[in-house]
Amino acid sequence: MTAGEGFTDDIQAPSFQPFIVFGKGVKVLVLCAHGPVKVAFTIDEEIGTGIGYFDVKKFAADFAYTVDGANLGDIDCGNFNADSVVIHITGKSCHPGSAKGFMANPVRIAADIVSSWPEDKLPETTEGEEGFILFKDIAGGLEKAEVQGIVREHDLTKFAHFKQLLLDLVDQKRAKYPAAKIEVEFKEQYRNMRDILQARPQAMELLEGALKENKVAYKLTQARGGTDGAQMTFKGLPTPNIFAGYENPHGPYEWCSLNWAEKTLHVLQSIVHNAVKA
Repeated sequence: MTAGEGFTDDIQAPSFQPFIVFGKGVKVLVLCAHGPVKVAFTIDEEIGTGIGYFDVKKFAADFAYTVDGANLGDIDCGNFNADSVVIHITGKSCHPGSAKGFMANPVRIAADIVSSWPEDKLPETTEGEEGFILFKDIAGGLEKAEVQGIVREHDLTKFAHFKQLLLDLVDQKRAKYPAAKIEVEFKEQYRNMRDILQARPQAMELLEGALKENKVAYKLTQARGGTDGAQMTFKGLPTPNIFAGYENPHGPYEWCSLNWAEKTLHVLQSIVHNAVKA
């Protein structure tokens, strides 16, 4: 199981009785027989890079769980396929008084590319398993400009189609602005873990059993985002994502329920206990 920069020693003795601390002065005693348990704390989850240093072989677990989900009962057993994208634009600059037929303005070209992307394929116009491209940053001037974004889609075939749509759009702009140089660079971030978790079901079977045992109404979701567990799954360690008990993440209205967090603890405790019998 996983919550890294560092690994704990294996926790193996059935008589092990740790205190898990939830907030100031609130402690829950964990009492159950169990086999080996591993715990890790990952870094830089929000930018998706810290897990690149996670040593799955050294961790030496059969399966794991990230505790990074939101609402009580939400279980992420799938996620977006994700790439970052950067569009590099090199223009031709001159005095604006003599620019006709010569100037290629990278700022204008960047704006044209962004505004030409289909409006029904944006984060603010999609939901569920619908994919999108988010153009999140534009920087530049009359010599060069750069557009940064992310590509997201649950289905790998549709994901490839999204990227091709962007390449086709850029080709149109190359024809429209022949004096400019426009390059597109994709970089892989993570992939959908759904198929691997289905092929190696032990983690999900134990998790669903623990949820039922603790009377937690749950739903299996395809996250509109990613988790460190997705990358860990592709490194060979099946890792679905369990709710941590918060709402409204990544903003000033985020909050966490102590009761929900306690439910998370009990679900994890059941998994640890039941894994011995599995």
